[in-house]
Amino acid sequence: MRVTANWDGSVFKPTKPVKLATGERVTLEVKRARSSRQHGFFFVAIEKAFDTWPESHPFQPSDSTQLRYWLEIQAGWGDTIHIPSAQALIIYLKNHWRDNMWAEQLDTGFLVHVAKSVAYDKMEKGDFQKLVTRVDDVLMQHLGVGLTELKLSALEDVQ
Repeated sequence: MRVTANWDGSVFKPTKPVKLATGERVTLEVKRARSSRQHGFFFVAIEKAFDTWPESHPFQPSDSTQLRYWLEIQAGWGDTIHIPSAQALIIYLKNHWRDNMWAEQLDTGFLVHVAKSVAYDKMEKGDFQKLVTRVDDVLMQHLGVGLTELKLSALEDVQ
């Protein structure tokens, strides 16, 4: 059973009623919820990055989601697997394909990049903040602007 609760300074109070026997012992795993505002900020900025992504850049994402995965991989939030041959690549992708992966050809075979999830229940608040900082660095390196500038630009487009 999963229960969400708020800390009031002395006890955890469930946000919805929970049926437990009086005196029943439970184990709690405490996780700080990420800010939905910060989460939204990240996705709005990535949308704007996609809209302004240079045509001359070697990586050309098909949409903002693929760009986000690429940025996350560049920021260290994912895994890269070396596949030695085209045949092995086809077999691997056939058996493991997900939207958060793509392959890159090398002289020695292929690299398959797999971005990790940034879902609320898959990533702690502190880890998300580290990822945001690293993605900001990657964007500065490749675009010359960071997440804050991209978000402000997106807000200007709305006004």
